[in-house]
Amino acid sequence: MKISKEGVAITKRFFQAIDMLQMQHTIRGLQTFTREHGLNRWNMITLKESPDIRVLKPECLAYLVQDYDVSAEWLLTGVGPMFKGTKHLITDSNNRTPKGDDSKPSV
Repeated sequence: MKISKEGVAITKRFFQAIDMLQMQHTIRGLQTFTREHGLNRWNMITLKESPDIRVLKPECLAYLVQDYDVSAEWLLTGVGPMFKGTKHLITDSNNRTPKGDDSKPSV
């Protein structure tokens, strides 16, 4: 199956959000996310490694939006901040916001 470049980009943003939630200690990691939502962890690992040949289930996006305040607009288009609110905003060591987050870093 051929996955569109938009589909690949959405899948990559999904895993970017998972990684950010882990960095923020909101979840322990992918296994926590898959266990909480009844997903097969090995399928998700394979998807992360090969987003160009596997399809992300749309409900996985909904889980991030509903349960973790991830921006649906950012997930689907890459536009705007990763999270709907600023409570999740963290910066890297160079005081930059995460890729895809156009809001200003908190002081």
